[in-house]
Amino acid sequence: ISIRIAYSIYEYILVMPKYIPKFIESKIDSKDLEYGYGDFIDLKRDYIRECDDKEINLNIQGKVLLGPSGTSKIRLEVR
Repeated sequence: ISIRIAYSIYEYILVMPKYIPKFIESKIDSKDLEYGYGDFIDLKRDYIRECDDKEINLNIQGKVLLGPSGTSKIRLEVR
């Protein structure tokens, strides 16, 4: 996910486990599983890089997050 605000770009790399364990899948309604099972976990992998373009100098910042297992949808809210 990349978000651009003024002259900065924020990148979030989401690592999503593909499968949900069977014992969890049988106990939860399938509609609830569209957003996966679990929470987003910050893997403490921050990075900063500069992108020098001839016209614009951009700062790119990012994080790596581990997402919920079996996620097929993500809802993003920017405040």
